[in-house]
Amino acid sequence: MLLNFQQTNICSNMLFLSSIIFILSFCFFRHFKATSNLPPSPLGLPIIGNLHQLGSLPHCSFDALSKKYGPVMFLKLGCVPTIIISSAQMACEVMKIQDLVFATRPRLSVPRKLMYDCDMIFAPYGEYWRQVRKICVVHLLSIKMVQSFQSVGEEEVSLLISKIRASHRNSVNLSELFFALACDIICRATLGKKYCKGVGGINKVRNMIGELEKLLGSFPIGDLIPSLAWLDHLSGLSARVKRNSKEWDDFLEAILNEHLQAKRDASNNHKEDGNFVDVLLSLNEQNGSESICLSRDNIKALIMV
Repeated sequence: MLLNFQQTNICSNMLFLSSIIFILSFCFFRHFKATSNLPPSPLGLPIIGNLHQLGSLPHCSFDALSKKYGPVMFLKLGCVPTIIISSAQMACEVMKIQDLVFATRPRLSVPRKLMYDCDMIFAPYGEYWRQVRKICVVHLLSIKMVQSFQSVGEEEVSLLISKIRASHRNSVNLSELFFALACDIICRATLGKKYCKGVGGINKVRNMIGELEKLLGSFPIGDLIPSLAWLDHLSGLSARVKRNSKEWDDFLEAILNEHLQAKRDASNNHKEDGNFVDVLLSLNEQNGSESICLSRDNIKALIMV
């Protein structure tokens, strides 16, 4: 009887303590909202904030919440305060009028590990971002460069049509053929040759790209609630990121070594107007033409972009 009475007291004390903690957390969060001049927000919970209100389709949840709380809404995703914009007018305000204020992207763990923490997409706004953007626009996306790739696209499309004609009596996987077409055009334009050939070549590249897309679209718990980052290891997400990063690094290292070897074999007659990889390698040899020096990781990150 005495033991049961003690156990009951312990449970009552724990329940009372948990209630006090919850009430204090609730009051703190309400006080934080009231004194921070924040946009309208649904009521969140301690620690997880508004994560429980997102569901399996966050964009649908954002749309439903915006109808209740307006086009500018505040959510707390774990420990991350977030502003949700859900109207064309406010999006224009953010992306055009106030572009410099909102230009920097959050530093997420998965992109940092997969994109060498120095790519153009996820790099913070600043001198480095401006320089690498200039490099990509001038040497890859300019009208002159796009027009120079026209013959490559025409040749690859012609080869695709020939493949389809040759298999007129058999079924063809158009999805795989179109993926191979896009891969071959991009590789020839940026890397100088195709890299999807060989036994299992297309499947290997497809799997690498598919896994990269899934990982970049994932939501690591550690980014939202740092104290629970260990759950990403238990779920296998960290291992998947490490494995995909290793696959891409091996692939890109082989490409760089191949171009450097071709340059040495050509007795330093390296053409600046070659493919994109050649241009990136040549930029490090030009004195004063760029205000930044591209490291090996910088080049690999830009190739991935």
